[in-house]
Amino acid sequence: MKKKQLIFCIFCLIAINVSAQEKTFNFNAPSTYVPEELTNVFIGMSFKDFSSIKDIPSMESDDRFSEMKIYTEYISSSLISEVYYRFSTDYYTEDKEGFIPMLYQISIAFNYENDAMDFVKEKFGDTNSDNPTIAEMEWSFPTEQGYVMMIRKNGKGVQIISFMPDTEWEQEN
Repeated sequence: MKKKQLIFCIFCLIAINVSAQEKTFNFNAPSTYVPEELTNVFIGMSFKDFSSIKDIPSMESDDRFSEMKIYTEYISSSLISEVYYRFSTDYYTEDKEGFIPMLYQISIAFNYENDAMDFVKEKFGDTNSDNPTIAEMEWSFPTEQGYVMMIRKNGKGVQIISFMPDTEWEQEN
């Protein structure tokens, strides 16, 4: 009987340890961190690839900052109203045609605050930050690419941020 209890206790400890391990994300698997409407876009995507699947001329473009380009896409869905894509002009991938900006932040405006809350709970679970800096809720996870991914939720908005080199977030890492 004691042997069975000991085996059961060991099994429980292993299960607790596995569930307590930190989740790791892969930026190349967007379905793990963006809503279904956006799974063709991923952090680390080149602007060249982005422009091959998105209608750039129909988007609002913000070129006020030399270190980044921001594109706004308005979406007609029951879940999302708009998405902001932020590309670093300082962090590039080299291509045969030259240097190409990389997507390092996706900000999503949900139609309703409860939709934003349902999304972050489903994708990221309970917040793992006891002291959010500027958001009502924050999560931080390692990625397979070696960068930290931070998620911030404020009201109806959710930011998915990569602390890639040569972005304003790099210093936060």
